[in-house]
Amino acid sequence: MTMRLLPTLRTLLVTTLYALAAIAAGCTSLGHETRAIPQISRAVPEPQTQVVLAPGAGELSVALERLFESRGIRVLASADNTSKRPGARYLIAATSADLDICLPEGSRQMHFNIIVVDTVANQRANVLSGQYGCQDTLLKQFETWFFQSAR
Repeated sequence: MTMRLLPTLRTLLVTTLYALAAIAAGCTSLGHETRAIPQISRAVPEPQTQVVLAPGAGELSVALERLFESRGIRVLASADNTSKRPGARYLIAATSADLDICLPEGSRQMHFNIIVVDTVANQRANVLSGQYGCQDTLLKQFETWFFQSAR
């Protein structure tokens, strides 16, 4: 009886290991940190009190709005991606196509675009764009750029 059980346990163990390897190999969120590197990143010259957020699709736009509000920054709505508002230097357009859950981070996996336009200097201040990024990693990268470079 014990001899018949060993091949069955061995087969079960091997099958489980192959399944775990297949999941790990197919997990597109591995290495997501390298996808959160901005293509353009210019310093924020001074702390901001308000920003203009263009309408965006996906969870990333909502997460950025919540980030600004949690830091006491007023978020003004924009009717389009070209609106300039008095007192708001930065126009931010953020969109994401929300996919799955990032492993091991646990946040939303997404294709993403964040474009920040400095309306005073009339140039792009930050561009963060890519595929299969993890929301929490993207937010940390953006938060570091926006709030730490203004110090």
